[in-house]
Amino acid sequence: MYAALRRGTIVVWIACSAVRAVPAQAGTEELLARAAADLTAGRFAAAEIVYRELAARQPGLIDAHRGLSRALAAQQRRSEAAAVLGGLGEGLLGAGRHAAAAEVLGEAAELGAADPRLQALLGKARLFAQSPQAAIAPLERARELGDASLLTRLYLAAALWESGRPEAAETLYRELVDGAAGPFAAVHQLGRLLLWQGRFAEAAPLLERAAAERPAAADVRFDLAQALAGAGELDGALAAYRRTVELSPGHYKAFYGLARVLARLGGQDAAAREALATYQRLYAAEQEATRRENLERARFDRGWKAIEDGAYREAIGLFERLGASPEAFAGTAAAWTLLGDPARAAVYLERAVALAPEREDLRRLLAEARLAAGGGP
Repeated sequence: MYAALRRGTIVVWIACSAVRAVPAQAGTEELLARAAADLTAGRFAAAEIVYRELAARQPGLIDAHRGLSRALAAQQRRSEAAAVLGGLGEGLLGAGRHAAAAEVLGEAAELGAADPRLQALLGKARLFAQSPQAAIAPLERARELGDASLLTRLYLAAALWESGRPEAAETLYRELVDGAAGPFAAVHQLGRLLLWQGRFAEAAPLLERAAAERPAAADVRFDLAQALAGAGELDGALAAYRRTVELSPGHYKAFYGLARVLARLGGQDAAAREALATYQRLYAAEQEATRRENLERARFDRGWKAIEDGAYREAIGLFERLGASPEAFAGTAAAWTLLGDPARAAVYLERAVALAPEREDLRRLLAEARLAAGGGP
């Protein structure tokens, strides 16, 4: 479900707002204009005060954080300025707003050019924003500055691969895979890269290794099945495809691969036709689910954009149209919090927790909303 993928948005927006519940006030644009005028006139400390107030009141207001960063930089407080934008960019990245994160983190990385963490975050944001070529330089810079983390190297390899430099990506993956204790992600990705290049016989042992480490991972088993089929190892491919659909009964691509292998083996026409029919049914269902998910995504994004713009009542209407889900209730709660009504926010968070009692973030926000409303946790 798309809502589950957007969980990071809830954490970023509500966690910031619930602990700073302040009555919504008109005049955001007026305050932004006043702060900008102070900045232009050289009244940097005055601008800082206004921008901080706006950022506290509306944690998703990007202009407030950018203005605060500029006010700090003008006071020769570049590390603080970079940290403001770095925090905002990381939040946007966690919320799935990759393009906005890349833009903000680009400014942060200019202010903190010697900060490997900011360079790595910028590279990650650009990669996730479908700009792999632009991701390479900051990821390489992060490594030059001493970032030796596995994730940074994996992101760099992915950026190289997606930028049309598979040889460089392969070299980096092989450095990570070297030895029997190579990390799973690198082993799997190198196997996928070789599979993508049609080097099936080379890919298969790596993917077998990855599948042995993650025996319940349907995607790994599917990759292995493709490699074995490509290498002509049909019995092994058949077993891998069957294991994939056991692990993931809705994996329509695996049913298609299964149908093809059964047809190639011969003598199993009925089983091949059944697998193909299952593929067609699952594919049609997937297309319909994607259509519904895209509609939900559009409404969800519009709701958070309305919160960012200060249109809290509009956001409430948009979230209510999403129906009963933890994310929709949490979004509504965020809007009511920013409208200065934590008691009503608590009502919606109670509904969210009832639907997802395992969600610690929602339970924490509910406790904060109850405290803000004057009650006990």
